[in-house]
Amino acid sequence: MKPKKRGRQSKVEKPKDINHSTNETTNSNPDYLKQLEEENLKLRIKNAYLKEFRKLRLEEKARIICCLRGSFKLKNILAVTCFPKSTYMLLAKKFGWENPDQELENKILKIGNHHKDYAYL
Repeated sequence: MKPKKRGRQSKVEKPKDINHSTNETTNSNPDYLKQLEEENLKLRIKNAYLKEFRKLRLEEKARIICCLRGSFKLKNILAVTCFPKSTYMLLAKKFGWENPDQELENKILKIGNHHKDYAYL
């Protein structure tokens, strides 16, 4: 006596077993293994790069995207990096802009170093 499965029956058929004999012949080829190792290395480097990219501040990311605009379309860069276009445009306007309140911000930060509860930006 087996318990009945609950819920709707699946309309999708289960995949049939694939013959693995073709994979065994390609895996033993040394050139194929070398190619896979090189691809693995590139993907590990790309993964490490993207981890570091996520740690960057928004302004730094926007500057990198600005540098890539000469080679690629902005739409494609923003899609790959998952960076919002509105944020990029806002930060891109500030690239050549000097902060008029920089002196005031420095004073606030200096106060914050002495009294941690008084300074906030």
